[in-house]
Amino acid sequence: MYTYAINNPINRIDPSGFDSYILYAAETISGDGKHTFYDQAVEQAKIYEEKYGTKCHIIEIWSASGFAWNWNNRIGFDANGNPVNVEAVQLIFHGTIEDSIYEGGPPVGYMEMWDGSKVAASKDVIGFSDKDVVISSLQRKNIDLLHFSVCNSGHLDVKNNVARAFVNSSYIKRAEAWDTGVIYNYSTHRDEMGPAGIFWQYQPTWFKYVTKNWLGYPTRNRQGMVIYSTPTISAPK
Repeated sequence: MYTYAINNPINRIDPSGFDSYILYAAETISGDGKHTFYDQAVEQAKIYEEKYGTKCHIIEIWSASGFAWNWNNRIGFDANGNPVNVEAVQLIFHGTIEDSIYEGGPPVGYMEMWDGSKVAASKDVIGFSDKDVVISSLQRKNIDLLHFSVCNSGHLDVKNNVARAFVNSSYIKRAEAWDTGVIYNYSTHRDEMGPAGIFWQYQPTWFKYVTKNWLGYPTRNRQGMVIYSTPTISAPK
C-alpha cells in the first residue's frame, strides 16, 4: 500500500519529492466563524492536486514542536531520505505580532498553534518559552511556492515578520504573505484581505505596528498579499 514511501508513510511521504503539503492548526475555527482550518485545507488540497497533478498531503498540527517535527521530517524528502524540491507548501494558522522582550526592540511575528505555543520569527518575542519554536531552527527546504494563510505574516513595517523569517532560513522561490488580516473566501476559493472596519477596528494588529503620522493615522494603506523570495524581497503584488 505504501510502496511509494518505502512502506514508511510517517517519515517519508513522496518518492519524487515534488508533492505539495498543507499544514494547518488542528480544531481551529476560520475567520468566517463557520468553517475550520481543516475545511480550508481540504479545498486547497484539491486545487493543488489539479494544478500540479501530484498528491497534496494535509498535515494536522497541534503544537509548535509538532510543526517543527513535521516540517523537518515529512516535507521535501525522496524515498531514500534525500532532500528534494517541493512544489508548494501552504500554512493555515492564526498569526499575530507582539513586542520584543527588549525595550525598543523590533516587534516579532508568530503563528499560533492549537495549544497556544508559537512558531516565531525570533525568540525575542514576549512570552517565548521552551514549548515554542523559532523559525530559524527549522531545517532548510527548497520550495517553489510557500503560501501563508496567516494574518500579518508579511507586515511590511515589521522586520521580524513570519514570511521574512522563512525566506531567510529556506530557499523559497515565491512566498505569498499578508500585510493585513486574511480570511478565506469559500465562494472564490481564495484568501483575501479581511475587513478594516472604522478606524481599523477589525485590524488591530496591523494598525498597532504600521508606521503612523503625528495625528496617529497610518502613513500607508494595507497592501494585501505581498510577495517575498529568497534571498531578496520583491515589491508588493
